[in-house]
Amino acid sequence: MITRRINTMTIRTLLIPNDGSDAIRFNLELGFKVARDIEAHCVVLHVRPDPQDSMPIVVESASASMIEQIIHMAIEEVGERAAAAHKLFDDCCREAGIAVEVNPHGAPGGSAAWLEKTGREDDAVAAAGRLADLIVVGRSEPDQQVSYGLVLDAALFETGRPVLLTPPGGAAKFGRRMAIAWNASPQAARAVAAALPILSRAGEVAVMAVKADNALDGDADGLITYLSWHGIEAVSHPVAVEGLSVGEALLAECGKLEADCLVMGAYTHSRMRQLILGGVTSHVLDHAEIPLFMAH
Repeated sequence: MITRRINTMTIRTLLIPNDGSDAIRFNLELGFKVARDIEAHCVVLHVRPDPQDSMPIVVESASASMIEQIIHMAIEEVGERAAAAHKLFDDCCREAGIAVEVNPHGAPGGSAAWLEKTGREDDAVAAAGRLADLIVVGRSEPDQQVSYGLVLDAALFETGRPVLLTPPGGAAKFGRRMAIAWNASPQAARAVAAALPILSRAGEVAVMAVKADNALDGDADGLITYLSWHGIEAVSHPVAVEGLSVGEALLAECGKLEADCLVMGAYTHSRMRQLILGGVTSHVLDHAEIPLFMAH
């Protein structure tokens, strides 16, 4: 399916947190791919923990020399992690053909810049994310739940910006077959509006509304009309739950459609929004094998 290209909302800047871990490569690869496709600029953020904050609790009997040695070791570890993160940034820029550029003029094929801060990573992501059009983060493996959860929460709920989540293992394909989980909520509407620049480049766009009591949870036809005003042709794919949870049904339909990205709202069912995500959001985050484009 060929979409009609007209001017729509733009994504000009992406924020990609980089802690230097091996899994970050997948986030950089996906973020740089998006930047190349839409000629956007990526800010790659590394946050150095304050060595004073990362020190273990020191017993009162510890000598001054022992405390000094602990601080020195912490500083060395922070420096090694920053060096690994910067090397990963340089390697991925070179492999992707992304120009390193700090001036806001843009470069053909996209550009990237290195940004380094000191402090808590979630606080830095929240502050920098408010000055980006899209934040690219990774979904975690089970042993990364705590640090991952803090950064994801900051990106989704503290910035007012959409988030593109990379699945564990990376994304071989992205942006050609897009699926939208639509329930007519404000969160879903914000996700769709933010994703318009990417949806406009897709070859196929499917609107998935869940069937409940023989009715659709969301006006799929209305969304299809809205997208058509942005030059995007979309088709309706009603999703039958049939004994599955809503999250399971959505991911099963994505598999049938061979979708390479799911656009959806991010929801919370608790005032403790920094700790608890809604059931559908939580299931999709835990089990999706494709990138997720989300907004709250």
